[in-house]
Amino acid sequence: MYWSILLVILGLILIFSNLTIKGNAQTITYKFSFLPRRQILIKEIENIEFTNTSQFLGVGINFSKKYGFSVITETNIAVCITMKDGKKITLSITDEFLFNEYIKEVL
Repeated sequence: MYWSILLVILGLILIFSNLTIKGNAQTITYKFSFLPRRQILIKEIENIEFTNTSQFLGVGINFSKKYGFSVITETNIAVCITMKDGKKITLSITDEFLFNEYIKEVL
């Protein structure tokens, strides 16, 4: 019974959660729902590629060897960021063109 209530509450949190990504010349900052804000230093980025989110099994927080820590929302495209230390972060984005233009400016 208590597990059912907990699962319903967790489901509601995920339904009403959102992913916010902001960038400037030095950092990409992202925040997902109740998780703390995280920063990626531009100078620490080794590679960036875009992928289709259909590869992920639904929305939410995932972890895999191929994509690393992933935050997937209800969009069709995600950006996969590989850091110089080998860590990977994948974030859903709504506009691939806009994000690509931003990356061209800061890299």
